[in-house]
Amino acid sequence: MLIIGALIIPFFIYALVIHIKFSRSENSKNEKGKIILAKSAKYALPIIPVGWLALELYHQHII
Repeated sequence: MLIIGALIIPFFIYALVIHIKFSRSENSKNEKGKIILAKSAKYALPIIPVGWLALELYHQHII
């Protein structure tokens, strides 16, 4: 599990930095930026419970 976490954390930090950078920029304030943020949230939010379920199943059955 430690190896998987070590591989995933850099991607998470990179995505977080890019998201914060875009959400504070001038591009996110106009109509096109708001559409981009809404579409990205539409695709990202359903993935969160799937990842959580995968982690829970991994912890219950593997560890």
